[in-house]
Amino acid sequence: MKRLVAIALVLAPGAAYAQVPPSWQGSSQPPAPAPAPAQTAAPADEAIPSPPPPVQTVQPVPPSAEGRGEQAPRDATPQKTKSSTSMSLRLDGGYSIHQLFGLGIHGADVGVGFGAHPSESFGIWIAPRFTIGSTPNGLTVWDGSLGAEFEGVVDRFHVGAGPNLFVIGVHRAVEADTIHSFGVGVLLNVRFDVVKDDDFALFLRLAGDADYAFAGGAGFYGATLGAGVSFDFGSSKSK
Repeated sequence: MKRLVAIALVLAPGAAYAQVPPSWQGSSQPPAPAPAPAQTAAPADEAIPSPPPPVQTVQPVPPSAEGRGEQAPRDATPQKTKSSTSMSLRLDGGYSIHQLFGLGIHGADVGVGFGAHPSESFGIWIAPRFTIGSTPNGLTVWDGSLGAEFEGVVDRFHVGAGPNLFVIGVHRAVEADTIHSFGVGVLLNVRFDVVKDDDFALFLRLAGDADYAFAGGAGFYGATLGAGVSFDFGSSKSK
């Protein structure tokens, strides 16, 4: 019995040593606790990158005419076009031959015209005229008229016609007085522009008229050949 107790006492320290964890064996201090895993700090909110700037496309610039050794085109001369309505002034004169009571009257005929052109092919004129001449017997005859003309235009040709009112006077040779009469008539004239510009024209004119005098029922008719000039106002604009 004493032997068994002695053996137990001998073996007890070894069994206790065997139950100690290996980290404690050979050390009088218990092992330090394992360090806790380091906590990494949460990354700060990263800034949202701004969108990239839009890509600007560069259009290729064609080489200039001077760079290619060519002569750059010059600006074209501005052209003129007719406006919707223009005003015109006309002056003319010529040699006239008329008949009154079967007597020939040779003299001069002059006139002025004030016209409006709603289009390039149509015009309306107010045309006062004055004619003075004499018969072979030396009687002086004069005629003043105020007429309206409706005119068509084709290129350089102008054809107009219209009614007129007139006053006629015949100076008698025996007595120092003048016989007057008045009446109505019609006028037809043709003009051709010999020289023509945008605002100016030099023309030839051939006209014929037939009038009826109420006093005595006499007819006064004839023709005139002459020339004149016309001016347009406000008829052109630069494009």
